[in-house]
Amino acid sequence: MKQDFLYSFKIGTIKSLSVLSLFVLVSCAKLSYVIEQAQGQLKLQNRAKDNNVLLKDPSISKEYKEKISEIAKYKKFFYDFFEKKSTSIYSRTTILDRKAVVYLVVASKFYEIKAKKECFPFLGCFPYIGFFNKEKAGSYAKKLENEGYVTTMYPVYAYSTLGFFEDTILSSFFEYDKYDLAELIFHELFHTILFMKNDGELNENLANFFSKELVKIYFSNEKKELQEYIKINDSYDEIKKVIVEKVKILQDKYDKEKPQTSTDASKILNSLNKNKEYNNSNINNAKILHHNFKIKAENITVKKRSKYFLN
Repeated sequence: MKQDFLYSFKIGTIKSLSVLSLFVLVSCAKLSYVIEQAQGQLKLQNRAKDNNVLLKDPSISKEYKEKISEIAKYKKFFYDFFEKKSTSIYSRTTILDRKAVVYLVVASKFYEIKAKKECFPFLGCFPYIGFFNKEKAGSYAKKLENEGYVTTMYPVYAYSTLGFFEDTILSSFFEYDKYDLAELIFHELFHTILFMKNDGELNENLANFFSKELVKIYFSNEKKELQEYIKINDSYDEIKKVIVEKVKILQDKYDKEKPQTSTDASKILNSLNKNKEYNNSNINNAKILHHNFKIKAENITVKKRSKYFLN
């Protein structure tokens, strides 16, 4: 076990330094951010244990062991389906001391529904930025708000390092039921076989599509439960279409009325919302973008989602 730890630490450190060397041209603020996130990633790597070890560990719950075993099956199915050589991804598990692994910040100017892009050399640009530390994420969101942005921050239970590190199973994955867990694993694994630089939306759309289709194939023998899963996803897809339509209308209103403050913009946004229950300053462009990006809106029923998004 000690050798495994030293090996993972050594490999992780080498990869971290390699990644960090790419950022010598960025600002001090971004370099500091990259170092902090590399340190956070290393902590996850160093705390990870081989799945076989955890499956024999009496201190690990039966539920966790079942989830780890299921993920191994999903992984095998995925690589067999695409006829790709399996990788070491998800061969180890990190037990977290919190539910969410990362907190993402999405920001937009109050007068347009367009995400602030965060760009890094060689990696490209992303419409959000993530933090392992919730307080750091909150501080960054506050900084952007002081610069005239509207923001939202939300928890994330899984992500892909796109091959820069050996991704481990995270105990945050276990928050999902079997269908959502399978979709999650297929989604993240898809990023390991195809990732288009500077096109986050395309990457997510492709991963979303293939992960959902793979779930249907994998669970094809579970007709009744699978149909319920498909029904919920279809409902969510319909809601996304409504969001796209409403976003266009809202942006046209912004362009026409040219709000001067975030308060003015909030009034315009709420003027389009027929559900007075949701007419409040908590709704902003960043939150609309966040739900556009998100695959699942955790803990929000389909009915509530449809009310929330400017019906």
